[in-house]
Amino acid sequence: MSTYLNVILHGLYLMVQRPLGIEILIPDMGPDHTYRAGEWLGEITLAPGTYWLSGVDYDGKKFCDPSKNFIVNKCQPNSVPESLYARIFLPPPIECCSLRPTKLTSDELSVDPTLDVSGNPKDGYPISTVQVLRYHIQNDDPKNVRLSCHHFTKSAQQFDDDFYMSLHIIAAPDFPEYTAHAKAGFATLVNMGEGLKDRIQLLKVHDVPSTTEPLPRGIIAAELSSLIKRVERLTYIGRSLRRFYGREYDMTSEIRVGVDGDIVTCLPLVFETRGGA
Repeated sequence: MSTYLNVILHGLYLMVQRPLGIEILIPDMGPDHTYRAGEWLGEITLAPGTYWLSGVDYDGKKFCDPSKNFIVNKCQPNSVPESLYARIFLPPPIECCSLRPTKLTSDELSVDPTLDVSGNPKDGYPISTVQVLRYHIQNDDPKNVRLSCHHFTKSAQQFDDDFYMSLHIIAAPDFPEYTAHAKAGFATLVNMGEGLKDRIQLLKVHDVPSTTEPLPRGIIAAELSSLIKRVERLTYIGRSLRRFYGREYDMTSEIRVGVDGDIVTCLPLVFETRGGA
């Protein structure tokens, strides 16, 4: 048996593919976006900064399939990209799965015809909205995995004959998006490329269809949901739990996940201003 790591990328980011690895540039969209990283449903806030993935073997050679992704060839990111929130360096994966794909027509995506890109206006430009990058974990021990100083829980579950661990990286809103927001975010990514400003423009957006392709090994379908859909589902689960427990809930029950025994990490403070300046 072997133990693998699936790095699952959601939301708004620029992926720079280099011979020795992949650089992920996450733009700063202010309070409109949430930035998290960690195991599925256990992601915690990712602070601004630069991160390196370690604890995995550097023997991969796979990159994004141009038939499923909009790739601008021979393009470098700006040396100091504007609106940069975080930069993440990943080694080349042993497998790259591009999921939840869609195609944008020339009415939806305007591209300078002099640019060397994947896809064409006639057939549509391919874009995959979720990427899964697979790595073999060193010594098959999930505890070896690091994302620089970012702390997150680590575990691997068995799927068929191997074990898999998921590391979700999220840069997305947790509320329904609107067209203007999608356009602004895409323009921010384009402006990160050298000489690309105004040469690629998102004109319209449409819903992304559910994936019909087989899921990558070690992944369940729910992990591919957007942050918005996840919030909706967790809200539904919360309502169900409240109905299930209700007033008959036994506070001494062994299944209780306590609030009473929580560790205090942050304390509130109140200022009184009445009667003062």
